[in-house]
Amino acid sequence: SYSASGYSPGNAWTADPAYRELQRYLSDLQALHTNIDRYRFISSANSGSFVQLNELLHYLGGYDLPDSSRFAHDPNYQRLLLNATWLPLEVPPDYDEQIAMAVRNRIASFYQSWFDSNPLTPEVQWLAGDKGLKGLISNPAALSNDQLRAIVSHAQAMDNQLNTGTYDWLAENFNRESYPALCPELDEMPFADSQYTDQLSTEGTQKLDALKTALQTSPAMLTMENGKVREAEQVRTLASVVDSLLDYEVMADVDEIPCRPLRRGDVWNQADLEKAQGLETMRVKIEGELLPDLPGEYREAVRGLVDSRAAANISAVLQRAASRNPNAGDAQAALETEMRNLNQSLDLLKHLDEELSDLHATAEETCLNRSLTQQASALLVRINQQLPALYSPGTPTNSDAGTLPVSQWIYGVNSADELQVYLSTERQKIEIQAGDAVPLVQLLRDEGGHSTLLAKWRNISQDVEALQAKKPDNPIQTLETFIATDLDKVTPEAGCKTTGQRPSTDVFLNVRAELARMAVDRCHQVAVLRFNEIAADFNRRLAGHFPFSQFLDTRSGSEAAPADIAEFYQTVDRDGAGLDSVLPGVVNKPADTAAFLNAIVGARPLISGTAKDPTPALGVSVHFRTNRNREIFGNRIAAWKLQIGQQILGFPPDSGDGPTLIWHLDDPVTLTLRYANNSPEVPATGNPSQAAQVQGLTVGNQYSDSWSLFALLRDHPPGPADPRNQYAFTIPNTYSAGSGSAGRPPDTVVYLQVDLLPIGAKPGGETLPFPHFPYKAQTATLKPAHGD
Repeated sequence: SYSASGYSPGNAWTADPAYRELQRYLSDLQALHTNIDRYRFISSANSGSFVQLNELLHYLGGYDLPDSSRFAHDPNYQRLLLNATWLPLEVPPDYDEQIAMAVRNRIASFYQSWFDSNPLTPEVQWLAGDKGLKGLISNPAALSNDQLRAIVSHAQAMDNQLNTGTYDWLAENFNRESYPALCPELDEMPFADSQYTDQLSTEGTQKLDALKTALQTSPAMLTMENGKVREAEQVRTLASVVDSLLDYEVMADVDEIPCRPLRRGDVWNQADLEKAQGLETMRVKIEGELLPDLPGEYREAVRGLVDSRAAANISAVLQRAASRNPNAGDAQAALETEMRNLNQSLDLLKHLDEELSDLHATAEETCLNRSLTQQASALLVRINQQLPALYSPGTPTNSDAGTLPVSQWIYGVNSADELQVYLSTERQKIEIQAGDAVPLVQLLRDEGGHSTLLAKWRNISQDVEALQAKKPDNPIQTLETFIATDLDKVTPEAGCKTTGQRPSTDVFLNVRAELARMAVDRCHQVAVLRFNEIAADFNRRLAGHFPFSQFLDTRSGSEAAPADIAEFYQTVDRDGAGLDSVLPGVVNKPADTAAFLNAIVGARPLISGTAKDPTPALGVSVHFRTNRNREIFGNRIAAWKLQIGQQILGFPPDSGDGPTLIWHLDDPVTLTLRYANNSPEVPATGNPSQAAQVQGLTVGNQYSDSWSLFALLRDHPPGPADPRNQYAFTIPNTYSAGSGSAGRPPDTVVYLQVDLLPIGAKPGGETLPFPHFPYKAQTATLKPAHGD
């Protein structure tokens, strides 16, 4: 980018397009002013010559008069020119202001191009930024060799360019005289007074200062001293050192390799181990010979870079340092060869392991340790195969899943005493097995083993020691306490929740996690079983009986009996605790089960009465002629009357709002609507519903069944867009005899707002929502992941 800029010391600005445009514009202005003066001279009486006229024409059109030499010396033409009449030249009154602004705009473009968009700025900021030295300092291990070469290339190219003096002007203050277009060419313009030029100098100073600020990075890339701009010495040194580093094999790029420890039966390749040691020797040489030359700011970053590359390359060699056992066909000979090879290689492997540890190469060190311990871990396999199934649950059946405590169900015992005998027997088994494994575990620890199997047996040994020492919260005692006490607490009432389900490196805590999973699964099964008992009781007692019916059927024997409702809710109280929180996450159709549970909960206060009086009763708050925006012919109704039992509420009221009515089971409910005497529309003779009767101008809606209030509300549901408490009454109309209209008018549609309240509740308080009464309960089934 530097060579492409075309900048050179002393006149770098001449290559800037914006500067050339400014210079061209000033030159054009100068030519324009010259020819304006020439035109005025020629157009003045008795002045001018054909030479001047020819020059004016050449400026205006780019051509000369034909035979201009003859015209210039012919007295007749000269006399004609002197006597010619010229139009006055009209120069706009704001001409100076316009050209002053045009020049200012071009100078601003030059400042923008020269200072704001100077190519040195992105180069310096790139080199100092996340892809450059800042990235090298903050995360050297993340840089590839290509990125390191890019840093070196940028630093060297910048150093070469700065050494030519191209940017030495940055070390000076802004001076308008350094740019010919700004001085003296600009000073020849009539508008360029001192105020104008001083302001340009101020702007140039500000732009130069801003450019210098943009070049002041952290870490610093440049120095500006003694009128020179040069690359910082520490950057040059860093570029030189990194350039040298890239020639070392230990600095090679290494693709991330998944850890591949020695397979069972493999042996270490000695040549590869010596190569890995050679890479470590190379790293030590670099640290002693190259890194001391670096400034402190970069020394640790480059050391981290070298260390990470060395660790990656050493680890890559180690992961290839495996050979197949030459005696693989003979189990005993293969084992002897593997052990001998491990002993021969162990000192060098331990040394490399220590070097990786010193390099903080945790992943690489872990991978090597896994390889070192793999062969030794095989010796522990046999004893591990003899390990009993610790605290293993039996094969419980679903037949008693809902009756026995969880602990007895899982372990197939019949009492708490039998459970304690079982736990004692398991405890004795593991103490014997751990005693047999302790010597072998100690051997593997001495040899630096870190295998999963060794960790498992170290864990078992430590857990047994903690148990025998009676340390509080030891894993074995924690497991037994969980089995004897906490398992039985995993119930639907408690949300089927438990602790100890997270996987752990501890054998006994993992057993606890598996038991917890089984208990939760069993709890889910119990929850489904209880729901289905509730559903079956509902279907047997209430399903299909109004109001628990899909259709409005209030015939004798078709309505739900309060005794059946009470017995059903006894089943709900016995089996329903916790189901609403447990079932949605475990059943196949959670929306159906949730809807049923919500519906029976919502219906209960409407149909169950109270503890003092079990007979269903409700407060009924009524407002007539509501939802007027959606009604039709509501003003034709002259009188409304709602009667519940012996209570009557009319509209319009005699005074104020009507009182809250009380509805009891078996109270009849009648709503009467009377049309005005002069209404052009009157009720049609046909009854609008089975509960409605039309007599003249009066329409009566009478419900005399046990659940009369719910029959009224079910018979006149709100429309899809209506509020839930706005009940719509539709009356087919005909025209009155004296209206003179023919045909059939639209139906009357009016609304009655009904709010249901608990007995004793004050009007305006919280109301009881009118639920969607369920008419059938579906059987719940567990999702496949939970089993059936």
